[in-house]
Amino acid sequence: MKSICIKTNDSNLLRYLLNELKDIDLDNICFSENKFKCYKNVIIHYTGSDTSLFLSKISSLLSFLVIDELEESLLKRIIIQNYFYFDANERNKILSICFDLMAEDLSYIFDKKFKIVYNNFYSFLSNNKAIVLNGFINFRLKDYFNILDDIVNEAVNTFIIEKEYLEFISLLRLYINAQAPRM
Repeated sequence: MKSICIKTNDSNLLRYLLNELKDIDLDNICFSENKFKCYKNVIIHYTGSDTSLFLSKISSLLSFLVIDELEESLLKRIIIQNYFYFDANERNKILSICFDLMAEDLSYIFDKKFKIVYNNFYSFLSNNKAIVLNGFINFRLKDYFNILDDIVNEAVNTFIIEKEYLEFISLLRLYINAQAPRM
């Protein structure tokens, strides 16, 4: 028997985990939600014989949780930390450009992110029974954050080039309108 305890205080993540665990395609699994001192815990018990399949399913579930549910807030955090001098409207445009960049090569970027997150979860859960979700994401997913950081940097460069282009066109219009007509 293999048991895993996933600890978090985020009610959205807890709801996501419980919904996905209800739909998981695996026999011999049961789970419960308990609140202890600091965290709300999702405890998953697997009584089957294929532990690697169990770990694979849970790692996939947690990887999708990070990419689907948390990625936007992680991107916002990177933008605020590294590019605090942009106003809120500009940061939102940069975030939008991030999503556009990821959509351009969706399968490659998604596969790359998923593989990194999945491998980290799988190797951790192979050796540990409990995982504090926020701590794991913040301290064990450095390669994933590097990918997000590269995407944000590219989005900022695109945003700045676009902004400078529009300023150049505006200055060019002012110059042309300031000139006296010549025949």
